[in-house]
Amino acid sequence: MNAKTLSALPKAEIRFIEPMYARLVNELPEGKEWLYEVKFDGYRCLAGRDGKGVILWSRRGNLFTTQFPHIAQACERLPPNTLLDGEIVALDANGRVSFNLLHCYAAIRRRR
Repeated sequence: MNAKTLSALPKAEIRFIEPMYARLVNELPEGKEWLYEVKFDGYRCLAGRDGKGVILWSRRGNLFTTQFPHIAQACERLPPNTLLDGEIVALDANGRVSFNLLHCYAAIRRRR
């Protein structure tokens, strides 16, 4: 599909869409068409940016926007009509992913 064809498509409404989940299998698929990515130990997050602003959702559709304001602010730079699916992680002093740090940060933000 080229850019002209894409621009002719109707604009989608930026809203929560249930993300795809990992599936437990006994063996990994084989072949050149398969790619794998690192599993980060964090919070799954959808970030939607429309003409009105940014909304962050958890994987179950709960709002994360006020809980992670710095991420929402960074997503303001995305082009309108963008939906990202990613993982929110916290890094410790050694640069390693730490779910404990992320969980503590989230708990403090909820109490405010």
